[in-house]
Amino acid sequence: STAYTQFPGDAGDAVAVRQIGDSTLWVYPETLPRVYAAQYTLIVQSDEEALKLLANSPLDLLQSTAILTLTDSALEPPDYSYTYLDASTDIVSYSPNELTIRSDTDRSALVVLNDMYYPGWQAWVDGAEAPIWKTNYTFRGVVVPEGRHEIRMEYHPRSFQIGLAISITTLAIMIVLTLLFAIRDFRGGKKVAHMVEEERGS
Repeated sequence: STAYTQFPGDAGDAVAVRQIGDSTLWVYPETLPRVYAAQYTLIVQSDEEALKLLANSPLDLLQSTAILTLTDSALEPPDYSYTYLDASTDIVSYSPNELTIRSDTDRSALVVLNDMYYPGWQAWVDGAEAPIWKTNYTFRGVVVPEGRHEIRMEYHPRSFQIGLAISITTLAIMIVLTLLFAIRDFRGGKKVAHMVEEERGS
């Protein structure tokens, strides 16, 4: 993919495509692809380590290597540091809160999406839930097995989940209270009817 930016002055290896006032629109033809399968992975323990590696890594290295930050010590990080990878990846559908990627790899691999890593994103590989790895400091990665697979990601913000849980809890409480009041009224009605019958009998 390509990336565009606008600012005064020189932009290094970028190509000037348009002049806008005092600024120039530049195109970077050698930027990272939107989605790719990483041939290698490097595991770091903090965002600071990831930033240092990114700052000192050439762009061509980042096109084949993914830097993973461990955000959950319970997960086993994928270690791909030794074999060649033949892979293709494509974005099939994309919207702000949901997307689908298809991958085809000759071994297990980490598929990297250069979109923001943020709590609330969930991923599924062929319908089975899969962890999302914080990749290259700010992007998202998902491990896929060898072969052809479909990755689906959806964004479910925590505020929505909390609101849904509160709504379900409130509804359950209302149902219980309604049943209790109905039982009380039913028992109260039977008691009144019994008293009326006794009064008539006397």
